Amino acid sequence: MKSFLILLGIALLCIFQLTQALSTFTIDLPAQEEACFLEDLNNQEQLDIAFEVYDSDNLEIDFYINAPNGDIVYRLFKQPSMSYSFFATSDGIYQYCFSNKFNGDDKKLHFSVHGPNERTLILNKSSDSEDAAGKIVDPIEKAIERLASSLRFVRDEQAYMYVRDRVHSKTASSTNRRVSLWSIFETIMLICVSIWQIYYLRSWFSVSRT
Repeated sequence: MKSFLILLGIALLCIFQLTQALSTFTIDLPAQEEACFLEDLNNQEQLDIAFEVYDSDNLEIDFYINAPNGDIVYRLFKQPSMSYSFFATSDGIYQYCFSNKFNGDDKKLHFSVHGPNERTLILNKSSDSEDAAGKIVDPIEKAIERLASSLRFVRDEQAYMYVRDRVHSKTASSTNRRVSLWSIFETIMLICVSIWQIYYLRSWFSVSRT
């Protein structure tokens, strides 16, 4: 029972550190500008990036990743959202950019990044917990690491879906408002046409009597 409680405490600590280790940001992306960030990666290290654009009539932006030698690793044109994962092919500084250069609307951007720094932080915290609690069986340790990794993806997806829901809610509200205004316009036009028809028919009959 005591061992179970120790393992449970370690698992909860890993989960807590996981939520602290995630890098999630919300930034303003003005018209005709781009925002770039740097990530120091070693060969075969993994970097996961996801973003969602919101709070704009035009939600499309460009996105690209540059390798240390300047080559384009990945490029995306005119998309409102994206989730991408890649492994570094060489050591060095990788640059990823969100570009709004070819659009005249300011935008808000929500994105999350999970790289080797976050993974190292999670594993280090797990190791510290093991030292404090005593010797942990390898299968249990690996299971906790897998759980932490799975929860990271759930957290990223939850943040992504939250922003996506806000975007869709705003779109639905805008569409509903336009439909309502169009319905009011159609009603007014129908009333005007009906009044004109009545007036025209009365005038026609008046002319016929004379």
